Amino acid sequence: LRNQLFSWIPILNFYPSNHNIIYLVKGLSSYSGSGILYKSTDGGKSWKKITISNYSIKWFNISPFNDNKFYAVDGINNEVFKSVDGGNNWGQISSFPIASHGRFVVFNFSLARDSVLFAFVDIQFAQYFYKSTNDGYSWQYVSQAQWTQEISTDNEFECRVYLESYFISDNCGLSWARVDTSSSTSRYLSLYIDTASSKLYMMKTTGIYVSEKQN
Repeated sequence: LRNQLFSWIPILNFYPSNHNIIYLVKGLSSYSGSGILYKSTDGGKSWKKITISNYSIKWFNISPFNDNKFYAVDGINNEVFKSVDGGNNWGQISSFPIASHGRFVVFNFSLARDSVLFAFVDIQFAQYFYKSTNDGYSWQYVSQAQWTQEISTDNEFECRVYLESYFISDNCGLSWARVDTSSSTSRYLSLYIDTASSKLYMMKTTGIYVSEKQN
């Protein structure tokens, strides 16, 4: 099981109030960004498979406001799921106001206010940015946005949103400013916001970069 489980781990999360509880997504292949969700309650000694949908999971995270509220996105139909009982039961949250066939969804929640969600949706080469203020029961179209594979949010400013490292919005996505104009030969990998030091760490194929967060 160990060799099978740890072939590729695109997602790893610790339960906030008990770090012996770990969630990870095991990639379906050595390069896959989605896979099967597993849970360990003994610090990683043993693992149990968690079934959310009939498809693989490409995104999973735990709400910073409620340890028992989880969100996940499946990797095939790009549907968003939510659990409010620590992952025991899951339900699909309200559909976006566009067809699901052929779409690509990137999702995240606000780190500054509970129940505020953001989603980037690509459908037939058109890109849309949506916001929900009621935990996904309804969605409001905000703007068109540049294509992205990751949304990051700020723990201090409710309406500050990052699309990878390239675009930033301070009005919940109504308008976007390009902030990263580095060479196209340097590919973006991930962005980490250090809430203690107010620094941003960006990983690219050419190295790790640090920036002071602007007020």
